[in-house]
Amino acid sequence: YPNNGVAYHVGSPWALKAEASQHPNKAVTWSLQEGASAGIISADGVFTGSSAGPCHVVATSMADPTKAATLLIIVKPPITLSITPSSITTSVGTKVTFTSQDISGDNAVNWSSNGGVISSYTYYSGEFYAVTPGIYTIYAVSRIDPTMTANATITVVPVISATLNPSRPILG
Repeated sequence: YPNNGVAYHVGSPWALKAEASQHPNKAVTWSLQEGASAGIISADGVFTGSSAGPCHVVATSMADPTKAATLLIIVKPPITLSITPSSITTSVGTKVTFTSQDISGDNAVNWSSNGGVISSYTYYSGEFYAVTPGIYTIYAVSRIDPTMTANATITVVPVISATLNPSRPILG
């Protein structure tokens, strides 16, 4: 049912549906034009790509094997997130921008932290506002595959202020 050219990531299963519309027996068999090197497809149409690149999924009518439909799927590299900087120290009252990177090119993430305040600046960057001293973890969760995450550590130190107030001048 999806359109040709749909993109999906290596290792992520995807349930496909097809039926032989011109015959009472609507059942189909599934196969991959590129063979097993492109991935696997189960008897009930669950496709999992095993390598990046184009893959043609074929649904063939069980009632009439001369009738088939082919779907082109562009299999993308697996989602692999990282965050820059991975570790940083800053002081209370500052703002630090974190950036997510994904080798598959799908950098859209949701940001969260276990302290301080973080907000999404763009789909791939978040701004952390250092409110109180402590060691916090910043989390980036892929919007495409929520099982893919990355984290970074931020240490927030208090602002130290000193006042010089000599009670008597020193003359030299």
